[in-house]
Amino acid sequence: MYDELLEKGDVVDIRYPAKGFIVVKPWGMRIIKHLYREFEDLLEEDGHHPVHFPAVIPEDNLRKEGEHFKGFESEVFWITRAGLKELQKKLILRPTSETAIYPMFALWIKGHSDLPVKVYLSEAVWRYETKATRPLIRGREFLWIETHDAFRTHEDAHAQVLKDLEIATKVIKELLKLDFIMVRRPDWDRFAGAEYTYAIDVLLPDGKVLQIATTHNLGQKFAKVFDIKFMDKDEQEKYVHQTCFGIGIYRILASIIYIHGDEVGLRLPSAVAPVQVAVIPVKPEAEEYAKEISKDIPYRTEVDLSQKSPGNKFFYWDKKGVPAKVVVGPKEMQEGTVTISMRTGEKITVPREKMVQVLSEKIKEYDEGLFKPIAIKDVSSLDELEQAIKEKKVARAGFCSISEEGKQCYQVIKEKFNAEVRGERIDIQESPEGMKCLVCGKEAKHVVYIAKQY
Repeated sequence: MYDELLEKGDVVDIRYPAKGFIVVKPWGMRIIKHLYREFEDLLEEDGHHPVHFPAVIPEDNLRKEGEHFKGFESEVFWITRAGLKELQKKLILRPTSETAIYPMFALWIKGHSDLPVKVYLSEAVWRYETKATRPLIRGREFLWIETHDAFRTHEDAHAQVLKDLEIATKVIKELLKLDFIMVRRPDWDRFAGAEYTYAIDVLLPDGKVLQIATTHNLGQKFAKVFDIKFMDKDEQEKYVHQTCFGIGIYRILASIIYIHGDEVGLRLPSAVAPVQVAVIPVKPEAEEYAKEISKDIPYRTEVDLSQKSPGNKFFYWDKKGVPAKVVVGPKEMQEGTVTISMRTGEKITVPREKMVQVLSEKIKEYDEGLFKPIAIKDVSSLDELEQAIKEKKVARAGFCSISEEGKQCYQVIKEKFNAEVRGERIDIQESPEGMKCLVCGKEAKHVVYIAKQY
């Protein structure tokens, strides 16, 4: 169904002649611009400043932090030749920006008055994805936002990680109406080079979870590698504490399409719909009336003056995911009314003077109706886990440990079900008291979530 929704919504074109790379079409790019705007506004309210960094990173930079290099070495695109010459020093296309930005932080940060530093990039990154690719979900080039921050103390860094999650919640859950689980990743699955990783996963209709955002406390690992130091108030030279926050714009768009879409086409949250209200004259003589009333609508509005039949106009805007249509014809002109037709199928005729009020109410109802809680099933055995996976649900279970000592139990789950231990919730408190690890039977130290993933 997902591929059909991409086609109906005219979001991307997958026929670009390089595997793993796609073309984003105008409607898809317009949605993406609104996604960027929602996140960027909140990041800037939080004190982040936009920056641009080159798409290429010297090989030496990537190799400096050993764990980070090991985590990305197999995924990078190498640049070894320029024109007719072999490069003396290889470059890589940016897979993520830590090793591009942090050498510059070492030049910018000298004293405690320079801190905090909080910047963000709205850029493309490139990773040589060797698994099967899927448009917007898994590819070799994708759009995202990443923040990179430096602080005086560990406490300041941890506070920023929590703020990152708050920003993600405001956009993803409150505006986009996507439910998610917010988890601390197991140690074997944290970001390469991080002390800990917090992640946001959505559950797609096919029963697999999709990671759409992560925030990482990097501690002082990168600071020590790249020599990012400052003179503190006590006149002692210290290393900064760092965080980074990755927001998967492509994957969030995929989640909107896959989770909210239906058999007709897209159903877009009003916050990111390029057109929130389509005004449709059903007869040529109603076109001027349509233009006139469109000026009163305080939403992103387009008047459909195409030569399509009324039915084709309705279908066009419905498959594009537009929340509301305002339909006018000779009858509405004569009576001074409009007919509001929602993407849900609801229709209501109201006096023109009440149009804005009713539109506001109906669009709010439409947005709230998009939200569907994630399907979660409690399990206490591998057999129950298998059933939860078959039912396309996220399993919740007791687990012995999310540190390295629990990796052996994770491997059993991975090999038997090709599923992943996503981690333990951080947005709600869950006690493992009285629970046993569903694999080894030892006393559970954590309540974890398990599912197949993209």
